[in-house]
Amino acid sequence: MYYGVINVTQICTSSGELQVEGLAFARQRYWGEPIPVVLLQDSGETAPILETDLPLALPELDDFTPTGTGEPPLAKAVSWVKTTDPSSGKPAMRETSTMPQWAGSCWYYLRYMDPKNSKELVDKTKEKYWSPVDIYVGGAVLHLLYYQFTRVNTNPFHT
Repeated sequence: MYYGVINVTQICTSSGELQVEGLAFARQRYWGEPIPVVLLQDSGETAPILETDLPLALPELDDFTPTGTGEPPLAKAVSWVKTTDPSSGKPAMRETSTMPQWAGSCWYYLRYMDPKNSKELVDKTKEKYWSPVDIYVGGAVLHLLYYQFTRVNTNPFHT
């Protein structure tokens, strides 16, 4: 199992600054975005899949109920799980946990900054111009908070 562990504990300081001490990332379920890493069988190390292999699609499953073994439902897709490391060609296994729902929805607004770009998610110049977000109207404020984990060393709010 891939542990990009950061368990959610929020503390609001007297200055109003929100600090996130952690956030549990992996979910043991079928739906959600697959985590694009493989586990090398010989060393146990994780390796990212190639960017050209993104987006990684979930396999079709007729039965996505719990396995009864402690493994996520994706473990039932044996032919999808068994793979090779794209860089070394060594035997590997895909991660069988998926990302939480906010992982896929905390970045969508970036496409509004550069909607016709077919080469990358958003042009860095346009992202710099339009970011950080200075007002957010909606109920999913945590998506903007989680943005910090998808856009390294950034703050989504004007603070």
